[in-house]
Formats: sequence, C-alpha cells, structure tokens
Amino acid sequence: MYALDKIRHDFRANKNVTEPAQLDVLLKKARENLDVIKRQAVIGHMYGEGHLVIENRPSQSQSTT
Repeated sequence: MYALDKIRHDFRANKNVTEPAQLDVLLKKARENLDVIKRQAVIGHMYGEGHLVIENRPSQSQSTT
C-alpha cells in the first residue's frame, strides 16, 4: 500500500531530526497526510470494490464454442 510505504520512508528519513521548528513542520505535514488518507478511505468505501468491465466473463450466448 502506497500510503504505508510513504509513511515508513518519511519516518525513517526524518528519525534524527531534533530541531523543534523542523519537528513542528514535519508534524504538520504528517497531519495533512493523515487527513488525505482518511478522505481517500471514505471515498473508497463510498464506491466499493466492483468488478471492472474487462473482468466480466463472456456469457454463453457470446462464446464461440
């Protein structure tokens, strides 16, 4: 999942940051990213996981056998 990979990468890249001002900036970015992830989850639940048109199997009337 892209979001988890991005979170892990950003956390590891910034694990040695100790400056309070920079920590505040990173925390603000993290909260913004969390809001984006929450919105994406809500949108994903609204539309569900339907099959794609190309995943439909041909009906027996369409088969050439």
